[in-house]
Amino acid sequence: MVLRIWVAIEEFLAAMLAFLTISFCTIGTRSIGISTPRSPRATISASTSLRISFKFSIPSDFSNLALLLAANVLLGDGLTIEINLGDMPQGDEAIVDILERLGVNVRLEDDIITTESPVSLNGGKFDLSDTPDLLPAVAILALKCEKPIEIFNVKHARYKETDRIAILSKELKKIGLEVEEKEDGMILKKSSEMMPAELNSENDHRLFMAFSIVGMFIGECTISDPEAVKVSYPEFIQDLVRVGAKIN
Repeated sequence: MVLRIWVAIEEFLAAMLAFLTISFCTIGTRSIGISTPRSPRATISASTSLRISFKFSIPSDFSNLALLLAANVLLGDGLTIEINLGDMPQGDEAIVDILERLGVNVRLEDDIITTESPVSLNGGKFDLSDTPDLLPAVAILALKCEKPIEIFNVKHARYKETDRIAILSKELKKIGLEVEEKEDGMILKKSSEMMPAELNSENDHRLFMAFSIVGMFIGECTISDPEAVKVSYPEFIQDLVRVGAKIN
């Protein structure tokens, strides 16, 4: 019993290393209180492309940036995203390497990031042990991959705001993706028949954002708990509308 508890603690500490590194680099502390009650669902209509050359600024948070980059890749590379990199290390910067392995050309010039994507992405195997918050963004990129995406070494994503492995596996099957759930990740493969669905984000901000992007790609999807985005990106829905999303 003691050995089992120690192994669990050791795995947890390893998973938190990237977040602790950022914490030590941050000057000062603050505490915030956020209430995210369940709320009406958001219905997302299809968006054939994003508005070309639209530019907006976001905080230098690569967890959120990863989702915007995923949206850009899935919906036509129309966004020009202005970011502030700052001096703090961010493990989620790995999204750039992941996109490049998938075949996306990512360009960063003067704090402006853009993408140029092929018609179909490569697929591949991705170890997200140090970057569990990238799980939703990487998972939905399977919508544009000819070959499967395999995500592994990210069991700790089950202990985020929700069990993200289980929820992503269950909900993405609804739209037609072939998903094999693993204890420490998942394997996702695009199918020939994609369909609208009602997707339950379980009040998880990153899952709501990921499913909203899925809705823009598939069309006519309904996603629960839009107020969940207040946790990390309160302007997410407004920004999607500004770039062409149809959200009711």
